[in-house]
Amino acid sequence: MEKLNTFPNLETKRLRLRKLEEADYEHIIYLRSDAEVNRFVQRPKAENREDALAFIERISLEFLTGKSIYWVITQKNANEMLGSICLWNFSEDGTTAELGYDLAPTVQGRGFMDEAMKRIVKFGFEEGKFQKIEAFTQKNNLPSIKLLKKNHFELKPLRSDPENALNLIFELSEKTYLSFGLKGK
Repeated sequence: MEKLNTFPNLETKRLRLRKLEEADYEHIIYLRSDAEVNRFVQRPKAENREDALAFIERISLEFLTGKSIYWVITQKNANEMLGSICLWNFSEDGTTAELGYDLAPTVQGRGFMDEAMKRIVKFGFEEGKFQKIEAFTQKNNLPSIKLLKKNHFELKPLRSDPENALNLIFELSEKTYLSFGLKGK
């Protein structure tokens, strides 16, 4: 993917997907430290303001250097961070990205992540020009698996995550994206 000069703020029917800001640090602490949010994820915690601000700075730098795009998920009528969704871990040839996401348990089950995922997948294939988007999710994270399958991601049972043996790997190819008539939605 080519490095972007400006951050791609995006919208859906109910959501605004915007750039992460320093003012979001309390939500970062929550999302990266809460036991329920992180039950199926192995990642560094952000347990205090300094950790959260360092994470925000790293995310900002990764966008500026073309290594990832991290969106804050908010409702259109509010600025409060409900969760995040990102494209990251780009392949060297720029044809593949990994999709990552999290959502506060208090707003799960409302279709927010499905709505955000559809918009980010569209961005990834149509604007990012990726040929494949991957998602790694823990085998016991049934809501995540259901969400990926609903969005036409296919389980790749012969692939494994060397960093986490509990992870399953799903892929969505541009060809599958186009074949389901998802373009433009």
